[in-house]
Amino acid sequence: MISLDQCSAPLPYCLPDNLYIEGAMTLSIDNEAFISLSMWDYIDELWLDFLDAALLLKKEGHFAFSFPDQAIRVTGVEMDAGHFQFEIRANSVKAAILEKDVFCQALLAGAREFCQHLCRLSPQHDILDLLREKLGELETVKPDS
Repeated sequence: MISLDQCSAPLPYCLPDNLYIEGAMTLSIDNEAFISLSMWDYIDELWLDFLDAALLLKKEGHFAFSFPDQAIRVTGVEMDAGHFQFEIRANSVKAAILEKDVFCQALLAGAREFCQHLCRLSPQHDILDLLREKLGELETVKPDS
């Protein structure tokens, strides 16, 4: 079984206009980097996409999205009640079978960390309320509901 080792949020960098936050997340599975720091993007939007993906996975059993400003595609398709296939297409294709709850918990932890960084960096940023709303929603959605 493949499990999620890490999903973290390095400190974001806020551009001068405070509207765009550049940064990167990392995600490794069985010590293999699926998302690395080289895949930086508009990190605030990317975290929202990942939180939406986790919600869709729990509610509908699948998700698909692209990084905000890069040609990187992320998909997930439920295989059974507790597992799904995670795939990322960048320069190459990487795929793994993951436990849904482990994936969602790792995303929650990383998104909370990002939210704390963003609060310190830009406490009035427009996206904070939306991040908190999605975090709360993901925390309350029951598995396979």
